[in-house]
Amino acid sequence: MRTLQALAGATTLALASLLGAGAALATPPLVANEQLHAETRVMGGVQWNFGSSSPELVLGVRRIETRQNDSALGGKLDIAIPLNLVTFKTPIIRLMAIGGNRDVQGEFGFGLKLMEWKAVVGAGIQAPYTNGGVNYIFNDGLNPYFGFNTLKKPASPAVYQLLN
Repeated sequence: MRTLQALAGATTLALASLLGAGAALATPPLVANEQLHAETRVMGGVQWNFGSSSPELVLGVRRIETRQNDSALGGKLDIAIPLNLVTFKTPIIRLMAIGGNRDVQGEFGFGLKLMEWKAVVGAGIQAPYTNGGVNYIFNDGLNPYFGFNTLKKPASPAVYQLLN
């Protein structure tokens, strides 16, 4: 149940952060004297889609908040563009909730396969500079993927305070 509450909070945070809503509404309450560090990063990468057997260019933005206990919550908006002449016109755009710790974050969200207008449900794991997961595309089935990207480990609040 606690995991579901954290995922619900992360989904709210993802939507509010990416759509520009007030962070005060989306941020879970802080414990007294707890520090929080929020960062937004633009990302790029390449991944192999095993469902379509082709590479994809991935572009996006991630907003993540870390706490002193190394927990991390946030959201990510990304688009995966197939790098072949047949399917390059059918990218997948997704909005993902993020939850985990600074080392590894789980992702879960929804999206759309553009031009074919098919719904997508995605789940994955993000570690520093690597990611993997699976997209379920309605009427197409499962599309597992593995890739490399520019998303490093989020900074901890303590380290951030020392640097500033």
